[in-house]
Amino acid sequence: MQLQMVPAARRVERPRYAWIAFVLAVFTAILGVGLIIWILVQLAVMPETMILQWIFVATGLVLGFVALFWLRRTGQPRLW
Repeated sequence: MQLQMVPAARRVERPRYAWIAFVLAVFTAILGVGLIIWILVQLAVMPETMILQWIFVATGLVLGFVALFWLRRTGQPRLW
């Protein structure tokens, strides 16, 4: 007779709506990167700057990092 030291693995299923979290994280990343690119091009083309441009760059960076860590937390494509 063989003893089983570890209980049998249970199958864990994702809920049907789990894809929504992935889509929202990817959408957040696209918005963040798009905002950063848009403002950096605007800074390169137009010599005058406003405080709002720097606020938008900071917002884009925050959105990008939130999306990155959101994707990492949910176990989506590994980046590191």
